[in-house]
Amino acid sequence: MATMSVISKLRLVGEQGAVLTAHPSARYLKETVRALPWQSAVQRALGARTH
Repeated sequence: MATMSVISKLRLVGEQGAVLTAHPSARYLKETVRALPWQSAVQRALGARTH
């Protein structure tokens, strides 16, 4: 098993209504996760621990 993986029953649907396969779905999920504001909070917390 990969060190970073997601197991979900979530199915993403493309613009034409077809269910996306794992690879295209992963791209969309990655973009969504990266857009969430939690990353800056984690960076602040890690920075506070090193100072």
